[in-house]
Amino acid sequence: MCGRQSYVEFRNKKSSIRRVKQGVPQGGVISPELFNLYLSEIPRPPDGIEIVTYADDCTLVASGPIIDDICDRLNAYLVDLTAFFTARNMKISATKSTATLFTTWTAEMGLSLNVQVDGAIIPTTNYPKVLGVTFDSLFKSSAHTTAICDKIRSRNKVLKSLAGSTWGADKETLLISYNAIGRSVVNYADPVWSANVSATQWKNVQSCQNAALRTATGCLLMTPVDHLHEEAKVLPVRQHNKMLSMQYLLGCYRQSHPNHHLVDRQPPPRHVRKDLHDLEREVQRYKREPLDQQAYQAGLNSIHSNAVSEAIEGYRVNTVLGDHPPPVAAEERELPRQTRVVLAQLRSGWCSRLNSYWTRINGDVQNICPACGTGPHDTLHLFRCPAKPTHLTPVSLWTQPIQVASFLRLDLEAEPD
Repeated sequence: MCGRQSYVEFRNKKSSIRRVKQGVPQGGVISPELFNLYLSEIPRPPDGIEIVTYADDCTLVASGPIIDDICDRLNAYLVDLTAFFTARNMKISATKSTATLFTTWTAEMGLSLNVQVDGAIIPTTNYPKVLGVTFDSLFKSSAHTTAICDKIRSRNKVLKSLAGSTWGADKETLLISYNAIGRSVVNYADPVWSANVSATQWKNVQSCQNAALRTATGCLLMTPVDHLHEEAKVLPVRQHNKMLSMQYLLGCYRQSHPNHHLVDRQPPPRHVRKDLHDLEREVQRYKREPLDQQAYQAGLNSIHSNAVSEAIEGYRVNTVLGDHPPPVAAEERELPRQTRVVLAQLRSGWCSRLNSYWTRINGDVQNICPACGTGPHDTLHLFRCPAKPTHLTPVSLWTQPIQVASFLRLDLEAEPD
C-alpha cells in the first residue's frame, strides 16, 4: 500500500498530515485480501505441526505423547516465524500469546509449557480464547458457556430498557433485538463447542434465553418455559444449536467447502468427543450422493423442519387448553403492548389480573372471582363466569385475540387518559 495519508481530528482541530508507509486500513474492503497476500509466503510448518490463521490471529497446533518434544518442535518453528515477521516489520508478542496443553489427564493441567519467542516464555493458560471462543484444556465447554451467560445477562438489560409490561416496543421488535444481540452470541461458532456441552451448562444458557423471552412477551416468572417458546416462536437453545451444528456438518461434505478435507479424518476417541460421533451418525440420513446444491438445500430444509417438529412435539400441553395451542392470530399485532402482554399471560395460565396468581404470591388473597364470588379465579373462569356470559372460549385467546380483548375490556384499559 502506498500514497495513503492520515491525520487526527480532535475538538475541530486537525493534526499535521503523516504518510502511512505500512499496514492496511481497518475495515477496508480489500484489506483482508491484502493482508493474506502479505503473509502468503509464511514459512510452512514441519510435519507434526499445523498453523491456522485468520487475519492477524495465528494458532499453532501440535500433538504427541511427550510434552517436551512437542515444545521443542514448536520452539524450532517459532524461530522461523519470528525471522519471517521481523523481516516484514512485524512482531510476535510473547505477552499477548498463550500456550495450552490439551489433555484428558487432570494432573497435567498445572504444567507450564516451555514455549518461547525470542527467549521470552509464552504464558500457559488452561482457558485460551481463540477468535471469541473460550476453550478448555480438558475438552470441556463450561468456560465458554459461562462467558456466554455473562454476555446475555448484560444484553438482556438492553431489552428491559426497551420495554416494560405496559409500554415500549412490541414483541416482534424485542425478539428481533434479542436475535441480534443475544441469540447471536449463543449461535456464534456453534459447531466448535456446542456439541460438547453438559446438560447443566445448557440449563444455564437456557435460563438466560428464558429471561429474554419473558421480557419480549411480558410473561411472568412462573410462566412455563414451553409457553415462552411457543409465544415467541423460538427454539430452545439446545435444539437450535444442535440444528445449526448438523447443518454445518452437512455442508462440510460438499467438495467446495473449506473444511471438506476434515470429514475424512478419524474423529477423536469417544471418551474425548463422544458428541462428534453421535452428530456424524445423525447427519448421515440427510446426506445424498452427489451432494449438489439441490440435495444440499433439501438437506438443510429437512434438518430445520425436523428440529422444529421435534421441539414442538416435546413441548408440554398448554395448561389452559389441556392440549397444544394453535398459532396466535396475526390480528393481535394491531393491539397495544399492554393488551398483548395480558393476553400472553392469560394464555400461559398465570396472569397478574387473576387471583389464582396472587394466591401463590400472597396466601391472604382468596382465589375467588370478584364478580361472581366463586373460584378458582383462573383463565378458564373468565369464559365461564356467570356474571359475565360470553360465546368466546379459552381457545379464542389464540384465534380471536381482538374480540377477547374487547370482552375483557383490555382495549379500553390500554387507551391513554
